[in-house]
Amino acid sequence: MNIPGVKTSFGLPPYNDMYLHGRFVNGKPVGGRIEYERILSGYAIFILLIAFINFMILATARSVKRAKEVGLRKVVSSTRCQLIKQFYGESLLFSFIAAALSIILLLTLLPVFNYFVGKKIDFPFRSYSFWSSLVGITLITGLIAGSYLALYLSSLKPVLVLKGVLRFTSGSILIQKGLTVFQFTLSIVLLIATIVIIRQTNYV
Repeated sequence: MNIPGVKTSFGLPPYNDMYLHGRFVNGKPVGGRIEYERILSGYAIFILLIAFINFMILATARSVKRAKEVGLRKVVSSTRCQLIKQFYGESLLFSFIAAALSIILLLTLLPVFNYFVGKKIDFPFRSYSFWSSLVGITLITGLIAGSYLALYLSSLKPVLVLKGVLRFTSGSILIQKGLTVFQFTLSIVLLIATIVIIRQTNYV
């Protein structure tokens, strides 16, 4: 049956995409359960940002003790490039240890979580994209979390450090305050978003 001004077309979307992309407009997927995945991914990014900002703040608080180590290493002819590699290496080591512990916790708690929510979520052992994404996120997290400490401590002058006259510059103090405010802002946004989603879910 032909209706003037109305064009009818047929399409066959991939069956594998039907679960996540179940809403269509004009034959094209525009949403579905994929929206929940995007929301949860946003939560994960927020939590990750809070984690490595917290790591940077704690590392900066310990920088006075590490400054003496930097001063002694510079006296014995260590270069700034070597110090940067050391601090980045330590940050990446912590990042990979955290990733390994998170995988162990996930494998331990996943059956309990599946029972609690009534779903069956499997760990993607054989997924190449999952492991490559995990390694990439771990590398990026380690590099970002250790960037401030590596770049700041490696630039210290050994004479001032060994004399005990190390003082934070106004720029470094401003960065620390900015990181603290940004961390609390992210936490507040995350709490507000959680409350809104819970109320919306209860309303529905």
